[in-house]
Amino acid sequence: MTLTALACPGGVVLDWSVPDLAALNHVQVLRGTSAEIPTVYPPTGGVSAVDGGYSTDPAKSDGRDVTLEAGSAWYRAVAFNAEDVAIAASAVKGVSTLGIADLGPLGIVDGAGGSGDVTISWSPFAGSGECFSYYKLVASIDDPTPSYLEGTDFALPIGEQAATGTTVTDGLASGQTYYIRLQAVRVTSLGKFIVAQSAVSQHLAP
Repeated sequence: MTLTALACPGGVVLDWSVPDLAALNHVQVLRGTSAEIPTVYPPTGGVSAVDGGYSTDPAKSDGRDVTLEAGSAWYRAVAFNAEDVAIAASAVKGVSTLGIADLGPLGIVDGAGGSGDVTISWSPFAGSGECFSYYKLVASIDDPTPSYLEGTDFALPIGEQAATGTTVTDGLASGQTYYIRLQAVRVTSLGKFIVAQSAVSQHLAP
């Protein structure tokens, strides 16, 4: 088996090969605090199973490990049979983990002439394109820390990493105050995570 571990702000993208073995039941990526990661399950001795690194579907062979702080981590992909006995394993891969990147404050300007439009600008995510899938502009009426992953009252997708702004023409109720934030998201077949986000701004929709 092979494993690649790409450290992105906010998480590690994990991509593994699936062995062609008749006894294969599932693949589990294990995380350790050193390069010593035994191929046993349940894991022991400071080793843990990555929530976004378990798959019974050979077509789903990329996942993620959410990391909110800078540090170090080591990973190993292990193929198990139905009795949780290891039948194949990758080499151990070590990475330096990163916290979520800061996109700074948003710029928010109401449209002229009472149009109801709101133009929002931001500093784009400057990290690797391999760590970016899309932006989500999120807004909530009552959550002061809105997040796309937790569900919000409004979520607008923006697909270009180099984008620096967008105009919202509908979806925000006139006269309602919103908490607004931009988040950059990385998607894998086993889940998604936030790689960067702006500060939250409060704004009264025109």
